[in-house]
Amino acid sequence: MTLPASSADLTVSLLDDARALSGDVVDLRHRLHQDPEIGLDLPRTQEKVLAALDGLGYEISTGKDTTSVTAVLRGAGYSGDEAQRPTVLLRGDMDALPVQEQTGLDYSSRIDGAMHACGHDLHTSMLVGAAHLLADRRNQLAGDVVLMFQPGEEGFDGASVMIREGILDAAGRRPMLLTVCT
Repeated sequence: MTLPASSADLTVSLLDDARALSGDVVDLRHRLHQDPEIGLDLPRTQEKVLAALDGLGYEISTGKDTTSVTAVLRGAGYSGDEAQRPTVLLRGDMDALPVQEQTGLDYSSRIDGAMHACGHDLHTSMLVGAAHLLADRRNQLAGDVVLMFQPGEEGFDGASVMIREGILDAAGRRPMLLTVCT
């Protein structure tokens, strides 16, 4: 199947931008992997996420009962009824497991008894990468995007905490689509 020229151009541009961003995403993943945190209280992880989102134009809020991060991007490509404005939610988990790392990787955990053994460092980094790509395309977005950086996925029910604190209404309308990185 051949994509129309505009779609093909958009795909090439997106891939080029993703490739250009990959070094920063890998660097963030390694820094998160070296400094894992467990449970609902992830202040160092939250700090890294907030720094990575700084200057992108997102409406940022943090949790009250957890160190979650919510980021809302208002797409400028919507021209319909504001009450019908679409919203999409993308989620990435941030917490680590109580596991001693023995991988020998250059970027192994520096925290005794904690490790990103489940890939949440990658989920968080990928969501930050998506945040950059989406922010660069804000004018093409026909709706809003809510980014949900969730602590406490590993047995601490962090999603429920974020829902109770209003993540589903962060954009002013409930998301029509929820995407979960697992």
